[in-house]
Amino acid sequence: VRQSLCESLPVALLALADKREDLVFDVRDLLLLLGKYEEEEQSAENKRANTTKTSIDIITLLVDQIGDIRQDSSKSVLLSSRLRLLALLLREPPMQNAMNQLADRFSFLFDMLNFSNLGQDDPLPAWSATIFLVIEAFIAQADEPKKAKLNINSRKGGMFFSSASSDEDEEGDAENNASKNKQANKDEDVAMEDVNAPSTSTAAKAVGISAEQRGKLLQCCVSLLRKTKLSRDDIYAILRMIVRLTKDHESALHFLGIGGVPLLFSKPRSSLEGLQGQQAFIILILRHIVESKDVLQSTMKDIITNWFTNPRPRNMDISSFVRSNA
Repeated sequence: VRQSLCESLPVALLALADKREDLVFDVRDLLLLLGKYEEEEQSAENKRANTTKTSIDIITLLVDQIGDIRQDSSKSVLLSSRLRLLALLLREPPMQNAMNQLADRFSFLFDMLNFSNLGQDDPLPAWSATIFLVIEAFIAQADEPKKAKLNINSRKGGMFFSSASSDEDEEGDAENNASKNKQANKDEDVAMEDVNAPSTSTAAKAVGISAEQRGKLLQCCVSLLRKTKLSRDDIYAILRMIVRLTKDHESALHFLGIGGVPLLFSKPRSSLEGLQGQQAFIILILRHIVESKDVLQSTMKDIITNWFTNPRPRNMDISSFVRSNA
């Protein structure tokens, strides 16, 4: 029964979300619940990716529906609704893991950010803000640190004979002890292998974004900031994207080189409300530009030296120290 529901409900829920935008969060919750269902005979690839077949099917279905109407200007509102639902789903772990296996299906989203045919005063499409949220989730997954796993290769009975066991056998046969020590010397040392190292195995393709794509996205954001008519949602989505991209210092320097910094201060000039809403994004972007690797290393060295030099009224554990200086 559960398997049949997982196969039939996603189509009905997506159709409901198309007609009732106010139910998008309820539809999101139900889709996430279905996406967590694990089959009894789960494929080895899904086990390695820590995902489920249902979650992959849900994302595939929604992305295909978005692709079907992406060039239909009369369905701009519907496209915005579907992109919003996709952005909400991609914020949750089950769907994030599914995105790793569907990286190729997201490639057309980058092509949708071509607004060169719009004039300086033309408003952006209704779906522009939501597509930035989807691509931001895609980049966030690509930038996520990957866990490094180690393989321990050792021969049976190699380095794991303890001295305690030898002491217990002192009253036993002396020849038996000598043979054990001889075999222990012959066995090879434990070898540690990084399983994430490049290999010829057919591993699942990970989500990734090239430096060229980052540069094009930054160029797109700068060109959009030059437009005179931007909604509040559009401005926030563009600034969020710039914050995400400039976490890479080379991208931050590229943003500086193409004249992006002056545009950050040109938008909030019209009203105090605009400044209050955008100042957090502007500060983060400026920090990403200033904080090069050398600057961060120097600052960390000064903070750690100061912490050990000056006496403290109370002891502080390491985790609290790291959080307070992050």
